[in-house]
Amino acid sequence: MPTELERFTACMNYQSSDPRPNHELGAWAQTRDRWLKEAPDAVKTFRWSWFDGEPALGLDKREYLNVNYGFIPSFEPKVLEETDRYVVARNAKGVVTKALKEGSVGGMRMCMDEYLAFPVSKPEDFPEVKRRLVAAVRARYPADLDQQIARWKERDY
Repeated sequence: MPTELERFTACMNYQSSDPRPNHELGAWAQTRDRWLKEAPDAVKTFRWSWFDGEPALGLDKREYLNVNYGFIPSFEPKVLEETDRYVVARNAKGVVTKALKEGSVGGMRMCMDEYLAFPVSKPEDFPEVKRRLVAAVRARYPADLDQQIARWKERDY
């Protein structure tokens, strides 16, 4: 039986592998709460960190390189309008969204926000954004990146 790493490498090289790598983003907070309520025994061993794999669901382990691909410096988050039903706010990416409050659990919403405005809406806006996208900023990368790379070279997944 091939290792998870061998299966992943084969998949990334358009070769056959059986089974195929199985990676998920994770469960919504609403889903987690529901599963814990409806079937606590079935999920009591779940790690809830699906990057580590989830044997009960057949999910493979994977690595995550925590690179900050966002703006540095980020935009200042700011609530622009708030009602009992929704919040209009600018986030750290400079995007203005309208978000429903109903159904929010653990900072997650049950639906996608409505996007109202972006930091670049005309060519003249781009220089302000471009200065925030410099790749060679140390703050973008984990402090222990060299150690992570060394560890990844030894993994079997």
